[in-house]
Amino acid sequence: MNVPNLADWIIAAATVTTAILTGTGGIAAWLTLRREKIRDLPIIERVAEWRGDYISLRLICRNRLPETLTLDRLAIRKPRTFTISPPTDSGLVPFDPDPPVRGTSSSMDTPHSVEARGTVRELARRSDTAHWAFAIWPTADWNGGPIVLELRLSSRAETLRNRRFRIKLRVPKKQVT
Repeated sequence: MNVPNLADWIIAAATVTTAILTGTGGIAAWLTLRREKIRDLPIIERVAEWRGDYISLRLICRNRLPETLTLDRLAIRKPRTFTISPPTDSGLVPFDPDPPVRGTSSSMDTPHSVEARGTVRELARRSDTAHWAFAIWPTADWNGGPIVLELRLSSRAETLRNRRFRIKLRVPKKQVT
């Protein structure tokens, strides 16, 4: 039986230590890269509330990138029987749209855009924040619960090209009056 000498133990300990430190360094670098990429993603806030027979969905998107983003597509993923329609207003006052026309599809293409970070068009309005309003038409027997939306944001730059965001929101139960 061969007994390992001290040099063999030192080499084995150095190999294990190197492997552990290399793995820890790789994980730390991956977490740092992930944190940096997340910092550039847009912030999307959502508010959903009942307005008679439909749900008023307000999306607020704040762009943190130095390029303009566009909302190409909005789709309802769950429940699949719901339809969506754009607001009938001009988009300047999205928080109180006129009663919209009932939607015919669960997804829609949109021409909305959010300008680059720090862009100011008028004194009272920041252009890097966009407010969008949509109407979601549920089925007659649904009166509240979870809804899953999918947004597709795109840019001409390499940093964010056709990025999909899944948004889950919970709509409170409809108050019967």
